[in-house]
Amino acid sequence: MVLVFGTTYYAKRPFGWQTANWYYTKAYMGALMSYAIVIYKTYGPPQLNLAFLHRLIVDENVEYLLLAFFWLMMKPMVVTLLPFVVFSLFHVITYTRSTLIPAVFPGVTLEIQRVRQEERSGTVRTGLSAAGRVSKYMGDWSSKYYSPALREVGVWEVAVVGAWIVLGAVTFQTPLLAPPFYFQFLRMRYALSAPTRAAFRRVRGFLDKMLTPPSASASVPGLVTDSYIRVRDFLIKIGDLDWEEFFQLRKQRRLWERVGALPCAMLGLSGGAAIFASLPVDPQQMFMGLDPMLLFGGSSLFCGALGFAIGPSVGRKCYRIMSTQTAKMLDHKEAEFFKHIKANRSDPSLSSASNPLPDFYGEKISSLHSYRKWLRKQREHERKGTFNLGSKRK
Repeated sequence: MVLVFGTTYYAKRPFGWQTANWYYTKAYMGALMSYAIVIYKTYGPPQLNLAFLHRLIVDENVEYLLLAFFWLMMKPMVVTLLPFVVFSLFHVITYTRSTLIPAVFPGVTLEIQRVRQEERSGTVRTGLSAAGRVSKYMGDWSSKYYSPALREVGVWEVAVVGAWIVLGAVTFQTPLLAPPFYFQFLRMRYALSAPTRAAFRRVRGFLDKMLTPPSASASVPGLVTDSYIRVRDFLIKIGDLDWEEFFQLRKQRRLWERVGALPCAMLGLSGGAAIFASLPVDPQQMFMGLDPMLLFGGSSLFCGALGFAIGPSVGRKCYRIMSTQTAKMLDHKEAEFFKHIKANRSDPSLSSASNPLPDFYGEKISSLHSYRKWLRKQREHERKGTFNLGSKRK
């Protein structure tokens, strides 16, 4: 609420810069309070351990808390307020609908639930009170516009705020620290947020259409097009993993998977042995027609093998917990990698006993060199399968 009203009064800055800046400060102090409360309610009191710190680092509320503090320390920039205002507006609506109105009118929640059930059944027999209508309208409005608002805020953060701080740094109106800090924030949002990735795609599609051939106007200077392409490619390079980094991270994840197999196997073996050893069975008598020591020993080994099979999944899960941001970037790049694999692998129908399909899923690829080697093997398999008549792929 402080953020919304502070921004509203800051918009009246022509009436006095000193007063307007005071409201700007109060708006961001309201944002800091809001995010601090949300983080405290989510995680509780601070804990001095790496697991707690890691959970904080990958939480978007912590990211926006740090960003709000950074903007508070900077010279006032009105464009930076809009994302916080939009988030705060929906928070205010949700808090009013779910907490304030039910506190004053206790029967509103049941009243709305009854009317919604009647609407689903097609037999609306009762109306809503004034408080019920207000609460229902808030809920419907929030559900309808929340996702579109997030999409537009993502575009605003990428296009408007990004361009504003770059222009400010070039003209020495904002500190040179602002662009690196903000683009690191966007890089984290790109890795963790689907709306932010969609916003980057929208902005890039619009700029490509306006500034690059063949859709660009003939009046656009070649220097502008070349400069845009260089900046675009540079941002793509720093915002995403390159292929060498991808393969290195893939190796790290596989190492976690292999390391996870050993303790899980030992746990399964020891757990199975402890359970079977505690069974009241006479070792001198046959059990289920088999020697008890042989049966229980084999069962313990089976538990160990089962733990060994589950271990890679446990190791991958641990990797995701310890490296959440990196894991999400790796997943995003891996999806792109498998698109390349699917597009370039040979047709499985060409396989035979003398011409087996090499590495269908590209699991053995560990570098760009091995990827090129994989491509050559796919083409060789294709030539053998078609008797050198050419590719069957469309």
